[in-house]
Amino acid sequence: MITSFLKNFLSNTKEKMPIILRILALFVEDLFVFVGFVFIVKATFMWSETAGIYSIGIVLILVGLLLSRKPSSKRR
Repeated sequence: MITSFLKNFLSNTKEKMPIILRILALFVEDLFVFVGFVFIVKATFMWSETAGIYSIGIVLILVGLLLSRKPSSKRR
């Protein structure tokens, strides 16, 4: 009973999914990476201000590297 409900739900989800959720589904991994970086930087600033500034620098370098390896289709 539950498995048939889940199969039905998953098969009909694509047609019923609002446009906002479709857009968010495209960027969900980037959103998780961004939120993870925010938590890491916040925790580092709580530990020490100097270490927090270093962590922001490292995060910005990593984001720059990620964006350079995976360029958006709009830029090309």
